[in-house]
Amino acid sequence: ADQLLIKKEFDKLKFVYWLIQLVTARLNQVIAASTDAVWDPIAYRYHDVCLRYYNHTSDIVTGLWHWRRAGAIYNRLPGGVKEIGQKRALHELYNRISVFYSNAFAFERAVDLLSGVKGREEAVTKYFAPARNEILGKVYGSLSQNYAFQQRHSEAVTFMDLAEEHLGPHPMQRSFRAHLALEQRDAVTYHRYLADRFENSVFSGYHGLIVRALERPDRLAFELHLLLKGVLLFPSDMTDMEQAKTLLLASAETIWAGDGHPWQLIWTLFGRLLAQWGQEKMAHNFWIKAADFAKSEDQHTFYMMGHAARAWRAQEVLQRNDEAKARPLLYPIRDAFIDLRKTNRVIGSYNPNRLVDDDKKFRPGWFDEIGKKFEQMTDTVVKEEMKGLCREFTARFTFNYW
Repeated sequence: ADQLLIKKEFDKLKFVYWLIQLVTARLNQVIAASTDAVWDPIAYRYHDVCLRYYNHTSDIVTGLWHWRRAGAIYNRLPGGVKEIGQKRALHELYNRISVFYSNAFAFERAVDLLSGVKGREEAVTKYFAPARNEILGKVYGSLSQNYAFQQRHSEAVTFMDLAEEHLGPHPMQRSFRAHLALEQRDAVTYHRYLADRFENSVFSGYHGLIVRALERPDRLAFELHLLLKGVLLFPSDMTDMEQAKTLLLASAETIWAGDGHPWQLIWTLFGRLLAQWGQEKMAHNFWIKAADFAKSEDQHTFYMMGHAARAWRAQEVLQRNDEAKARPLLYPIRDAFIDLRKTNRVIGSYNPNRLVDDDKKFRPGWFDEIGKKFEQMTDTVVKEEMKGLCREFTARFTFNYW
């Protein structure tokens, strides 16, 4: 299971889940027992793998459960001062916990956690002088992503550069650079990194790359996601765009059949393209599919992405001046914020009650401003107000969350 996650074989997440289930009954009991030199390291690895799996599936509730148990096992390791290898293993765990915070839209909390780890790993690099520090490279990469989500672009670029110094030209970092170029509306840089992601020397058009992505949709879904964003924001020449459009329309069944993340993002983007191409009915079907992607509210990132699909659908309806049809499409978003206020389940996402984080600091929720506006939405809300709600809500999905 660990190796499948290391190799980022995300199409095999179901196998990871099955492997986890084989040992769950035994390893979940370890934390309740006394310290055990044999079982504690095994259980620590188990909870670490589970945290990473549930990060990938956006289940922040179960991920939090495993994070706390991994931390408890680490803290009961013998000795008042941990060996440097044990401390660095904890740094890796903290880096994975930062993904948990990102999934909860708690980007500022993630940066604060990673900043401390960064300083300690930089000290390791200074005193032991390794040519490359993989843990530090991953921490730099995570910092770059959280700065990108916050649209702090210069800081994101700085840490992407630092990550590459330690990790080399990693394919995922290339994808992140392309996503960041999209955020910055920098077509030249986007096309350069997109071509690099497909191991091409130059960008020669979307059509050929989409053909390659659709040949292996199970392995190249993230690349297809990146391509559709480019088609939407940076149209190329007319011939290439017509060929890309014809291919995508002919491939609608393949796109519909996608399974797992990031297909909900692909369906939402495809819906936006379909609406541009006058295929409104098909667009709505894809938006409905994206809205229903999350299996439960515990998959908070996917759950909120589903609401983004609802907002895009409502915007298309409002363009046709159908206020009565648009209004109920926004009620689930309103109700989600009302529920988040009542339960305080994900304060990184929505924190109108001004609660403090686990480090005793107050941080506003990512959706605080727009969430409060949605809560005040009544049954008589008018078209222009609904358009504003949709625009402001979808704008909160930044970097690779749209």
